[in-house]
Amino acid sequence: MALPGPPPEIWSDIFRLACTDGGETGRSLSLVSQACSECSRTFKLRSIALTGIRQLSRFVDMLQSIDPYDRTTENLFVSN
Repeated sequence: MALPGPPPEIWSDIFRLACTDGGETGRSLSLVSQACSECSRTFKLRSIALTGIRQLSRFVDMLQSIDPYDRTTENLFVSN
């Protein structure tokens, strides 16, 4: 299923540029539609902010459950 409008390559550029916050945009994009979720999945984890051991532990569990191709993280912020 493809997104309407521009070709997937353009959508990928848009998602790559949009997913620079702590992960909120990536999560939001995955909820828009199945097509949007599929097209944005490689960017969903691009920038991640984790606060505390609980979030870190849940993040590790989530990483272990997804396709390695979708584990691309460029910016990772971890704090107590």
